[in-house]
This record gives sequence, structure tokens and C-alpha cells, in this order.
Amino acid sequence: MIASLLQEMRSQEWPVNDIRLNSAVDFLRLDEYGLLNSKHINKELTASVRKLRERILPRRALVITQQAIIGGDESAQNFFELGRQPRKISGWEKELARKANCDTVFIDFPPSPHVDKIGEQSMVRFSRDRAEPLSKLYPTSGWIKGYSQYRRRVYVFTSPGYEQKVADLALQLFAKEGIPLDKERCLELAKHVKDDEH
Repeated sequence: MIASLLQEMRSQEWPVNDIRLNSAVDFLRLDEYGLLNSKHINKELTASVRKLRERILPRRALVITQQAIIGGDESAQNFFELGRQPRKISGWEKELARKANCDTVFIDFPPSPHVDKIGEQSMVRFSRDRAEPLSKLYPTSGWIKGYSQYRRRVYVFTSPGYEQKVADLALQLFAKEGIPLDKERCLELAKHVKDDEH
């Protein structure tokens, strides 16, 4: 949310307390107080700053994992690659917000978790004179790949109160883009299922 706010301020050339965000040095001059108390001519920007200051934060509408993508590993890989297309994602966010008639939709493609070459670097000592790499004893590369795929997720966030509407619209949008999803799995991971329904 902060990154989106700063990107918008920079792209529209709106100053934050007389600081124009034109270079890396300008960002170093910012602090939390200045950002969260900044006033702007643009009403939407002022509203975004207020929500951030008052911790009115977006809520999860969908959580998309590799297992929730219908079509196998190749479809999942193609979907996760979309995280490298910020303009496309931004277009989807605007389309979903417009259709849901809400002010906030974020589609977050966090970087995939990676565990360094732990198996190659870790040694298991058997005796004073003998040590072997962990990878020789245990197939760490398979475990690491499996863990990374299991933990890889994409999140769709929206304004409080719009979670179900945005979830439904996002599922339709992704299906139209050739990315069918397992609706129940995505909603369950986003915690749309109430405790009393279990």
C-alpha cells in the first residue's frame, strides 16, 4: 500500500511536504510522520494517506496458490510470470476497482520464496575426520523446490467490505484471461469461510 502510494505520488509529481520524489535522495528525506500527515490537492491521494495513517488497510479477497490454478504446472508457471508485467497488473487492479465500485484493489505477486543452497553449504559431521554435505544424505534440492512451489502465492486485496465482490470479479477476470482457478480453495485461503460454517 505504501509502495503504491509513493508510486502514485511520483508519477503524478505530487510533492510530500514540499519534497518532489524525483530521485533516490528525495526518498531519503521522507519519514513516516511526513508521509502520513501530508496533505494533497488530490482528494483520492489524501484519502489514501488517511487510510494508511488510520490503519484502514485492504483485506484479502483471494489467495492464489499453485494448487489452486487449474491446468497444471505450466499454467501455474505462466500465471506467476505475470508478476513481471506491472502495467498489466495495474490495468487489472483499476478494472476490478471500477467494476466493484470500490477505491482499492491490489494484486500482489510477492517474489517466490527461495532457500539458498542450504544442502550444498551445510555439512554433517560423522566423525572427527569425516563430514559430508547434507545434499549427499538428503535430497534437499527436491525439498527446496517443493517448498518454494507450496509457499508461492498471489494475493488480491481490496477495501474492507468488498472482499466477496472483488473475489468474484477477480475469478471472472482470471478465467477470461485463460487462468481458471479453484474458487473454493482461493476463498478458503483468503479466510472467507466463517468459523461457524466448518
